[in-house]
Amino acid sequence: MKIALVSLTGELGSLSIQSLSSYLKKNGHEPVMFFVLDPPNKNNLEDMSKVLKVLDISLVGINLGTADFINAIKITESIKSGMSGASRTVIWGGPHPTISPEQSLKFADIVCLGEGEEALLELMNRMEAGHKTKGIKNMWFRDRRNDVRGLEENLDRYPFPNYGFEGHYAIIGDSCRRIDKRIIDKYGQDDVYCILTSRGCPYSCTYCYNNYRKKLYQDKGRYVRFRSPENVIAELKEAKKKFPKLRLIKFWDDLFLAHPQIDMLAGLYKKEIGISFDCMSTPVYITKEKILMLKDAGLHSIHIGIQSGSERVNKEIYRRQVPNNLLLEKVKLLNRLGIATRYDIIFNNPYETREDILETINLLTCFPKPFSIQGFSLAFFPGTEIYEMAIRDGLIELTGDKTSTEKDFFKYIHQENTENPIYKNRFSSTHKTYLNKITMLTPFLSRKKIEYLTRNENSLTRVYASAIYHKNYVWRLGLSRFLGRHKKIKNIGKKILGRE
Repeated sequence: MKIALVSLTGELGSLSIQSLSSYLKKNGHEPVMFFVLDPPNKNNLEDMSKVLKVLDISLVGINLGTADFINAIKITESIKSGMSGASRTVIWGGPHPTISPEQSLKFADIVCLGEGEEALLELMNRMEAGHKTKGIKNMWFRDRRNDVRGLEENLDRYPFPNYGFEGHYAIIGDSCRRIDKRIIDKYGQDDVYCILTSRGCPYSCTYCYNNYRKKLYQDKGRYVRFRSPENVIAELKEAKKKFPKLRLIKFWDDLFLAHPQIDMLAGLYKKEIGISFDCMSTPVYITKEKILMLKDAGLHSIHIGIQSGSERVNKEIYRRQVPNNLLLEKVKLLNRLGIATRYDIIFNNPYETREDILETINLLTCFPKPFSIQGFSLAFFPGTEIYEMAIRDGLIELTGDKTSTEKDFFKYIHQENTENPIYKNRFSSTHKTYLNKITMLTPFLSRKKIEYLTRNENSLTRVYASAIYHKNYVWRLGLSRFLGRHKKIKNIGKKILGRE
């Protein structure tokens, strides 16, 4: 049976649908992947519908997070319209449908909750055989809700992601085009490979999708599971053969350093792969012995989530229990051992005071340079603890309460063009803009300059901070994105950005 798997990441590649594609293909089905590289519009969506008709595809799966909600609706609306649209079934899966299944069912025919390999395979097998589908675990229908099945503990049984783009499609500009070498050369990334060695996270941070998913899978098996080192290395060996220009491996696990066989994995990696790699971790799992071992295997940089330098915010609001003294100890250790570091910070939290932000700035000024920061504005994902907290405290307002029918909601999203279709903030963060910029400037300015700027906010310092911020983030980020999509001039750009 054929199925269209749609990715809304904006990139030519998606670990989620490429993994699903491999599993469905292994089990006798014909998945066709569609990568939405440019915003959906009337022309490219009509083109996509024509492709679906030519390929005779009646089942379409869309993977989405909360930020992709509007685009998913637009694609679904287009797929379901017209003469042939009525016979198509659209299923949504991924983070947003898992935490907001009721809302998702206003638009999709079926919603898949949680991990979808077994559920989607069972659905397709039943549809192909003409059997009833309403009782499939993990699947919600408009007239039936099913429990989730137990978690699969043997992750080695799943095939490696399908990284072959031949025969698949991309939405680019005003068209839906079959992927060819020109598209791969322009939009693909053959020098970086992303991989997961585990599923799940042991923590329950109040703002994270995992906060809800752990509750969903309570008593359904071990939530945190790991692939064997041999299985991970086998995938990377295949990647090396397929991508001869490979220069960097990105381990996307929330806590790569928590792998129970990290020593064996590091040894095999050094022997069989030997390519620089990045990973993510928390300070708790960082030790001198472990970092030295991983550095010897090829570790280049580590990405660590700090979120706030205020212990009050981390403990009381985010439920993160890492004290600042432990964090600072690990940060200095990584610097001494020559590991590049990047830290996540959450901005615009209505529960965070000016004093909390100053604590964050003060903590970052204690970090040895060089380091980099990645900032995010706090998002309230439905179903998470912080979402429920913000609803209770009147800090956010659900937009869905103002749209009683599906027709009204379509009118709303097409007219409003709002960034967040799920809720509207009932608080302002404009008064935090200046200190947010100062926070982002801590990797570039001395402690003395940072202290001066935090004590003296005025028209002159605001202009100065904005100028430095734009120089180090806006211009460089814009150029980096441009270079990422135009490989032929990437080497020139590296020189401009000072990377060579």
